[in-house]
Amino acid sequence: AYAICNQDFMIQEKLPWTIDLRQVVEAMNTMSSRLKNIFEEQVKVSESLRQQAFQSPVTGLGNRRYFDMQFQFMTQQASDQSGFMLLLELYDFKNFNDKYGYEKGDELLKAAAHLLSENTEKQGQKILAHLGGADFALIMPNKTDELAKEIADKILKALIGLNTQGLLQESNVAHIGLTLFQ
Repeated sequence: AYAICNQDFMIQEKLPWTIDLRQVVEAMNTMSSRLKNIFEEQVKVSESLRQQAFQSPVTGLGNRRYFDMQFQFMTQQASDQSGFMLLLELYDFKNFNDKYGYEKGDELLKAAAHLLSENTEKQGQKILAHLGGADFALIMPNKTDELAKEIADKILKALIGLNTQGLLQESNVAHIGLTLFQ
């Protein structure tokens, strides 16, 4: 019973010989096992809710709520921080969805998210989010302006590659805004 109070759901393997104590231990073992299952289910539910609250269901990236929270924390954390912010909007996404359907639109969003992740994965700390619709945001603290331009160029070239992969019919793929901060 004390172990259960401390969220240690142990099962007593060795049962006492006396009938009364044996029944108590068996009842405690059953209760411990059921409580363990209940707590594990609750952990799964809370993790699922956390994902729903902070993760884009389409791209798997953080969503706007995640981005806003991380951005606020970052700006309050250190006043001497520098780096860059990149905002990206896929060009004419609403018409793309209307013309090709939402399934193709989701494929395009996933591909764009993958390209953003792939082109920034080795660069260290970052905040990367799918803000909604066709909008993405990337913040990379403590990075130089040369690296910012290099990453923006890599992302743009990778997005243009979506045209050659057949995901886009247009050569005008996205609008990118890049700013440095200190």
